Amino acid sequence: MSLGAGGESTRCIRPAMHPAPRRSRCNAGFHHGLLAVRVLTAMALWSFASPAHGHETRMAFLEVRALGSGDFVSVLKIPMTGATAWPIEVRLPATCAPHGPDRRFRQSDSLVVEQRFSCDVTDTAPVMGLAGLAGGFVDVLVRIE
Repeated sequence: MSLGAGGESTRCIRPAMHPAPRRSRCNAGFHHGLLAVRVLTAMALWSFASPAHGHETRMAFLEVRALGSGDFVSVLKIPMTGATAWPIEVRLPATCAPHGPDRRFRQSDSLVVEQRFSCDVTDTAPVMGLAGLAGGFVDVLVRIE
C-alpha cells in the first residue's frame, strides 16, 4: 500500500488479463533502494582502493647515560630519508661542555650521533634540549640512565 498524489491510500492491483510489467509502480521503491545499496557499496570499495593521504611520522631515539661524576654520553638516532637525515641535534645547557667532536655513523635507516660531555651538576640538574623538531613529523623517545 502507498499514498497517492492526493494523499489517499492506493493499492497496486494488476488486472488479470494484462501481464505484469517488468517494473511496476509497486516494487519501484525496492529497485531504488537496491540501486542506493549498489552505489554506496561501490563508493566504499573505491574509498578503500585509493591510497591514504596521511603524514608520515618517524621515530628518533635519544639516550643519555651518566659515566661518572658530571660526565655523560648522549646517543641520538635520527631517521633518514634516502641519504638525508632530519636536522635534529642535541642542545647542551650552558653548564655543560663537549669532549671533542661528535662521532657520527650510519646504522640501517638512521644517522647515529654520539656525543660525550661533562656538566657542572653541583647546583641543579642540567636541562637538555632538542633542536629541529618543529619542521617535520618526528617523535623522539628519550631514555636517561
